Amino acid sequence: MRKTFNYAIIFSLSLLMWNCGQQGKELASVSGKYTFSFLHDEPGTAVADSQYLVTSVRAVDSKDSVWYDRDATTSPIIIQKAADKWLKGESGFFEVYNDVSAGDSIVFEITAGDFFFNTLNLPLKPGIDPSMKITFHSGIKDVLDEEGYRILGEQLQKKAMEEQQAVMDEMMAGEKMTIEEHIQGLGLTAQKTDMGVYYVITEQGNGPNIQSGQRAIANYSGYLLDGNYFDSSIEETAKEKGVHMPGREYGPFDFVIDEPGVIQGWHDGFKVLNKGAKATFFIPSLLGYGPRGAGGDIPPNSILIFDVELVDIQNQ
Repeated sequence: MRKTFNYAIIFSLSLLMWNCGQQGKELASVSGKYTFSFLHDEPGTAVADSQYLVTSVRAVDSKDSVWYDRDATTSPIIIQKAADKWLKGESGFFEVYNDVSAGDSIVFEITAGDFFFNTLNLPLKPGIDPSMKITFHSGIKDVLDEEGYRILGEQLQKKAMEEQQAVMDEMMAGEKMTIEEHIQGLGLTAQKTDMGVYYVITEQGNGPNIQSGQRAIANYSGYLLDGNYFDSSIEETAKEKGVHMPGREYGPFDFVIDEPGVIQGWHDGFKVLNKGAKATFFIPSLLGYGPRGAGGDIPPNSILIFDVELVDIQNQ
């Protein structure tokens, strides 16, 4: 009886044997500048020029300090193959990825100086020994073309925005409770805008409320929950509260509703006021200066309080 051969099986077995031969063996990178080893060598086609590798990276130095710990699913490092640069040794350690395919994992070791100078193209950070060894473990989760890279970028951006929104929602909820407790402690009854600014109207004005696009002429004094003032447009108040600046021209401040120039909490808060009205605004940090703060007087994530007076309303 004549025997038949399944050449596909023979080829697959041959490829698997070659891959197993690479696993654990120290190999030279494409330009010969670096050495690396396969921890796992999955059968597959090596990444093509200009394709994108979706990788995990964990880097630990000789002092057991972790430099990177990036997961390929939640926070991947994306590397685009640049065959010509890699062949010439012009991209630092990235060239060790030249022959990998999806499912592979590799390990390699370089010095801190090499990492900064040749891979990041940055000066060495102060206090770091350029000869210190860093060991990188990297897994290749996927290899993408331009369309796949675009889709992944959109997915990661959406995920980042959702995570950021969740953090903001949690922060707003915490600040909402803090503001409400503060207002209650003052014995006040406040209202709240849809955006989240609490306000107490202390003196009613006349006419319609100011609208988007109109210019507000306003006096204000701003302070923190602890009562420390950081600014006032009224010179007498500025002197009394210790925030007076010699040489400054004091008087009402003008700005246009919903145009850049002031914090979002002002745009939102002033819309509840009409000409002549006075009020106190309690503004969550995300509608104020947020995590960056403002100078030395307004720390990051500060709830702001403003006593304001809408002196006049002008049409543009």
